[in-house]
Amino acid sequence: MRFQGGCLVVAAILSLLLAPAADAAAPAAPWHTNDPAPASADVWLGKTEAELRRAFGAPYRATPFSPRPSHEYAYFYGKQGKTYVGAPETGITMIVFCLPSAGPIGGARIGESLHDWAAKWGKPPNISGAVGVFPADRWLLEVQRDPLGKAVSMAAVVRRGTALAYDDGQLTLNEFCPHDGNTFPWRAGDAPPVVAGIRLGEAREAVIARLGAPNNQNVPGGKPFGQEYFLNYDKLSALGMPNDGISVILLRTPQAGDIDGLRVGQTVSALVDRWGAPPDQDGVTGIYAAGTWAVVVKLDQARKHIASLQLGWTPLKWPETKGKKPDGVYRVQ
Repeated sequence: MRFQGGCLVVAAILSLLLAPAADAAAPAAPWHTNDPAPASADVWLGKTEAELRRAFGAPYRATPFSPRPSHEYAYFYGKQGKTYVGAPETGITMIVFCLPSAGPIGGARIGESLHDWAAKWGKPPNISGAVGVFPADRWLLEVQRDPLGKAVSMAAVVRRGTALAYDDGQLTLNEFCPHDGNTFPWRAGDAPPVVAGIRLGEAREAVIARLGAPNNQNVPGGKPFGQEYFLNYDKLSALGMPNDGISVILLRTPQAGDIDGLRVGQTVSALVDRWGAPPDQDGVTGIYAAGTWAVVVKLDQARKHIASLQLGWTPLKWPETKGKKPDGVYRVQ
């Protein structure tokens, strides 16, 4: 395998970090050699690309990874924090857990310290550089540490006996997780999510029928913009135009609702763990765009917590305007 930090010193450090205390019984990995793979991965090993797409839709990223044959694929799904690797003749042969949102593997999660993993599983039987391997008869689990050697940064369940499964550690997990840190789960062409029960483009009357009469419909700051209307509730606001429907949904409190599990009041680290750093940033504001719409995250002045979450159209919604705001349209700028 092409391990990062593959020198003997790094291997020795990893070995020491993962070694159990001398006066304690060494914990064992939560599987026996003939057990099926972890439930979070076993259901998909061997399944086809078509089955994967039927279940989850188009991946956030579909990457043929070099230097492997072009017919092999690696599909990253941002909402799951996982990459599914396979080929037509083998089906899915490897599932890479890239983010904490990928869920637990035998009770351990990505991002937890090496000591926490060692306390649950013990020392990996095989260690090479930055990677430890827990083998079973039909599959193996690879665990890769971060560059600082403090935490588990990625893990993979690999099915043995296929073109992609290497027992000697010839895969580097960095190839299968996003390099730019942007794991926003939507891409251009995806429909915007429903937020607090409201859809972009929905009529004002439908929102009021569902949420009740707003506290007021005053323009923020008392400065009218034209025909735009504002539905202001205790926890959220919706902005729109009579002919365009709702164009912006603004969440102001944790109770207002969430966008992909993120709420107002959560920490910046929770935001970055889930979506990566914002591709576009301006002061305390970050923008995650998906073509014709975007999510705007505003932080508090200390830049430690989410102060508001906003879903709205982008200028690409109206390409004929070439980025200029047409009459009667309000959108994220």
